[in-house]
Amino acid sequence: MRGCLLAVSRALAFALAGAFALGLPLALAAFNLGRVAFSAPRMTALVTATITEAGGLQRVVIEALAAESAATEGEDGLSLAGALQFLTPAEREYISDRLTPEGWPEAQVASVVEGLYAWLENDRARPEFVIDIAPLKIELLSGVAAELVETVVDSWPPCSLEQVATMSLEALFAGGDIILCEPPEPIRSGLVGLLNVSVTTSLRALPDRMSLGEGDPDTPASAQVLRTKERVRRVRDIAGWSWLAAPALLAAVGILVVRSWRDAARWWGIPLLVGGLLALGAALALRGFAAGGLRSALHESDLPTWMAAMLSSLLAAIVAVASRQVFVQAAWIALAGLVLLFVASRLAPRSMPEAVGRSMAATLPLPADAGRPSAEDDEPPVEGERPSGMFG
Repeated sequence: MRGCLLAVSRALAFALAGAFALGLPLALAAFNLGRVAFSAPRMTALVTATITEAGGLQRVVIEALAAESAATEGEDGLSLAGALQFLTPAEREYISDRLTPEGWPEAQVASVVEGLYAWLENDRARPEFVIDIAPLKIELLSGVAAELVETVVDSWPPCSLEQVATMSLEALFAGGDIILCEPPEPIRSGLVGLLNVSVTTSLRALPDRMSLGEGDPDTPASAQVLRTKERVRRVRDIAGWSWLAAPALLAAVGILVVRSWRDAARWWGIPLLVGGLLALGAALALRGFAAGGLRSALHESDLPTWMAAMLSSLLAAIVAVASRQVFVQAAWIALAGLVLLFVASRLAPRSMPEAVGRSMAATLPLPADAGRPSAEDDEPPVEGERPSGMFG
């Protein structure tokens, strides 16, 4: 009966040790991805570093400005969406740099990220992403708008003779339609002056705070949206506590089979070493997936090229930070397992009580005559006396 229980306990210990080794990479990956993805300060830093470098926020602002300008355009207004269509990527980047004051992108990214995490905790239908464009309006109205108008007009194709004949100074100032082409002087100067007035009018009509979404953000969420947010919060909680599974499995292994220091070193050292090595491989595979498969999947999607590149850079940065942490933690775990196996090879195969008893016996002083025969045993029998013992 005792042998059967011992065999069952060892089989369970083998199963738990294998589960530890196989589950450790998943636990480390989930824990570190959760630490990055569900941390507002870390995500703000990553989003700022990736989106700002890619110029993504500036592109969003330019397109939002164009949409708002088209919506608020008056009789003499000009649609920015049409005026900006001839800009080259270099000219768009130049305008983006002139539009964004120092420190403005970082503040807006932090506001957007905080809005997303606040939405996960509330019962609204959609997150509220608000961009403060008041600094941009102040910058443009201070004289930058005139410089940008010159850049935009320079990007237009030259006017044909028919367009020049149609576009006269009298027609421009009479409120005629503006043809998106670059006319010769003096019509060009009159066109630039008219555009400066139109852009100034459009800018003053824009609100100081611009919402990047559609609809009322205070609309209550549907039951499906609430369930989705509940699942996201559950994933966050599981990822945050996933690391506890590893020490729990090792503790169960110790309860089942560890009866000596050598057993502890062996039964814990092997799973730690194997699990650490598997986690190292998982960290490398995770980084390769972010660099290859994830990026190609985003580029094959229907998203705009600049947005796909921005999202792929952001996700690659998240995975890179998490995989770096997994790699460091896995290396320490594998090293700990290697040390335990070395300790196990140096220990004799004896149980803990026996080892303690022998160590205590080794420290107790022995009497001076211990192990030596007594004097009575060495004396020969007296003559005439009957021998005693087994011959007596």
